[in-house]
Amino acid sequence: MRAIVTLEHRFISCEGKLYTSGAFDQTFWERYLQVFSEVLIVARVKNVEKLSGKEIRVCSDKIRIYPLDHYVGLKQGLLSLPRMKRKLQYLVNHYRGAFILRIGSPIADLLGPMLKKANIPYAVEVVGDPWDVFAKGAINHPARPFLRSYFAYKLKQQCAAAKFSSYVTKTALQKRYPPMNSLKTINASSISLSEDFFAQRSDFGSDNQNWLFVGTLEQYQKAPDVLIKSFKIVLEKFPNAKLNILGDGRKRAELEASAIKLGIENSVKFHGSVASSKEVREYLLNSPYFVLPSRGEGLPRAMIEAMACGCACVGSNIGGIRELIDDKWIAQVNDVADLAQKMIALMNLDEETKLQVSRRNNEAAKDYLVHKLDNRRMEFYSYIKKHLEEAV
Repeated sequence: MRAIVTLEHRFISCEGKLYTSGAFDQTFWERYLQVFSEVLIVARVKNVEKLSGKEIRVCSDKIRIYPLDHYVGLKQGLLSLPRMKRKLQYLVNHYRGAFILRIGSPIADLLGPMLKKANIPYAVEVVGDPWDVFAKGAINHPARPFLRSYFAYKLKQQCAAAKFSSYVTKTALQKRYPPMNSLKTINASSISLSEDFFAQRSDFGSDNQNWLFVGTLEQYQKAPDVLIKSFKIVLEKFPNAKLNILGDGRKRAELEASAIKLGIENSVKFHGSVASSKEVREYLLNSPYFVLPSRGEGLPRAMIEAMACGCACVGSNIGGIRELIDDKWIAQVNDVADLAQKMIALMNLDEETKLQVSRRNNEAAKDYLVHKLDNRRMEFYSYIKKHLEEAV
C-alpha cells in the first residue's frame, strides 16, 4: 500500500529529478517507507533549468511526486485554484492508498472535503496552527483577519473528520483542534534527533554572550522584528552580546535596516539560510543562548535542536514552545520589553544555575530522539494500513 502525503513545502524539479531546498529530504520520507511500499508526495513543484547548488536530491524509486502548480501568495493561489481542484479531484478518483494530510494546509483544505465526499478515510498530521500563523504582526496582508478565521475553521473541520490523527504537540493543538472522530490519536513531533546530535555543555563562560535565532525571514511569524528591538535593550546591559540570525527571506532587508536604524548593526549578524542540520549544530554549539519569540508555532524544531545542544532558551507563550521550556523563560508574544527582560534575566544567572537550565533542556529534548518517535509513528502508520486493508 502506498502513502499519499500532502504538504505545503515547495519542491524543485530539474531535468526530471526532484530536489528540496533543505526540509523534507530523503531521510524524512523513510518514516513512511518503514510501513508503506511507496510514497506519493502531493505538493507544489517549481520547474527550473539550472540549480543553485544548495538543493538536496530526493532520490528513490519508492518516492514519487504528484506535482501541483507552484503558486506563491494569495493572488497566485486564487489564479491556480481551478486547476488545483481538477488535479486533486483526479487524484481522489484515480489513486488509491493511505491519504495522509499534513495540516494546516490550503492543499489539504481542498482535498479533505473531496475525500470525505468520496467516503475515503484519511489521516491528519497536525504540524501548525493557522490561528497563530495569521496572528496580528505575523504577516502584513489586508485579508489577514479573514484568512486567520477561515483557515482555523477549516483545520478544525479536518481534525473533526479525520479517522486517524497525529499532532506535533502534546496538548496545545489538540485542545484547539480536537480529534472528534479519530480511531487512533497520537502525539509525535516531525523532528527526529539522533543521539550524536546531542551535546552536554560544560560551561557558559562570561566571554561568550552569543544569542542564536533560527527561522525563516519570509514573513514575521517567527517575530525577528520583535527580537531586534528587544536586543537593543539587552545590549544596554550586556554591550558585548551578539545576535546571530540564521534564515533568509523577503523581510531580511527590512530587518537589516531596522538594526542599522537602532544603531546595533555591529552586534547583529545575518548569516542567511543554512541547509544542513550539521551546520546548524555548529552554530548552536557556539551559542550558549537561543531565542525564538514566535507569533505562531506548532512545535519548533529549531528550539528542540537548541535544547539538545544544551542551549539556555527563551521563547514566546505560543503553541508547543510552552511544552518545551520552563515558564520562567517564556515571554509574552509581541512584547519587546518582556522578551528583553527574560533574555537579560537568563544572562544574569550564575554559572551553576545556567548549567542547570542547560541540563534540564538537554534532558527534555531526549523525548524527541529518533528511536522513540519512530516507534510511535510506526505503530500509528501500521494501524492506518491494517485498518484500511481490513476495510477493503
